[in-house]
Amino acid sequence: MPTNAAQTGTLAQRVTFTGQTNFSLRLSGNQPIVEFTTEGGNLYSAGANRAINVDEWTHLAGVWDADANTLAIYVNGIEQQ
Repeated sequence: MPTNAAQTGTLAQRVTFTGQTNFSLRLSGNQPIVEFTTEGGNLYSAGANRAINVDEWTHLAGVWDADANTLAIYVNGIEQQ
């Protein structure tokens, strides 16, 4: 839950044994961003089109579709464009 409108940083990430960041969920100026890197090194990124609210719990989810090679981010259950 951000406490002001300028929160930036990593919320969660997975780093492989080779040191490659495979998955990252972060905030940049309170805007959520999810990034996913495939085993082949292709980087995908999806971000919300607006900042999340200050002093309010927010559910964030990143969804990777391996069949379509797409990454989506959901804020409170709503897919962001």
